[in-house]
Amino acid sequence: MANSKKLTPVIFASHEALASEVKGIVIINSHWVELDDKIRVATNSDPHVDLTSLVPREKYSHFKPNVSRDLGLRVISLLKNAGFLDVEESTTAEWVDAPTTPSLWMFPNGTPPATTVSLNARYDPVFHVRMGQALRSLRKEGILIMGSGSIVHNIFRGNHLPILLKRDNLQKGSKLSKFAADFEKSIDDIVTSNTGADLAAALVRITQSPRYLEAHPSNDHFYPLLVLAGALYDDEKVYGRPMARTYEMRNIVNVQYMWGEFKPQPVAVA
Repeated sequence: MANSKKLTPVIFASHEALASEVKGIVIINSHWVELDDKIRVATNSDPHVDLTSLVPREKYSHFKPNVSRDLGLRVISLLKNAGFLDVEESTTAEWVDAPTTPSLWMFPNGTPPATTVSLNARYDPVFHVRMGQALRSLRKEGILIMGSGSIVHNIFRGNHLPILLKRDNLQKGSKLSKFAADFEKSIDDIVTSNTGADLAAALVRITQSPRYLEAHPSNDHFYPLLVLAGALYDDEKVYGRPMARTYEMRNIVNVQYMWGEFKPQPVAVA
């Protein structure tokens, strides 16, 4: 979220990012979960980039994120100043599929200064909202905050046979499971109908519902959205809107939500 107070895509991103004034990106990483009560922030300037085996390496072998230690230390400072004392940099963090997928779509030739932030494995929803609150000032500094995950992520109930036989994860023509469709509708209603503290409260409440447990048997793909809600905590005027959507394996739903607009760069005239 950036550029004069408004910006936060989730999951995939718009090509408009290429023409924007994004000065840096902070990605809340669904595939980086710390087990020792710490929050870690990536400062590895030469990370190994990897996607799932479903994506041929030649599709992203050219891509190199511009990991910024300065931005990572700025994130650490904000978190510590907000009372998160167990925060430290990671000089060994790699750039796996959770940050690679959205940043590759937005910045195919390399990112602006970037870092990724881990989740905490105790999965306290309020804790993660507070993380976002600690980072919300980055919006005024031209920093884009992204959450990488899935709206529904029950990979245990996924339809794996087409993947094993044909490497087909999208499985076009197959019907989305009812529980996945119902949960997607619930999140869409929350995101498009709530702002500020109400948005955060509604997302925290849904983590306590039986429907949530079916959609997210593990929490990692949902909690980045809670961090984003924290970063939007003071913004009572801008509603989220869906920008893109894909379904996988009949039980996985990926939706891009965006708050605000990308601010275009000034045009130079000779």
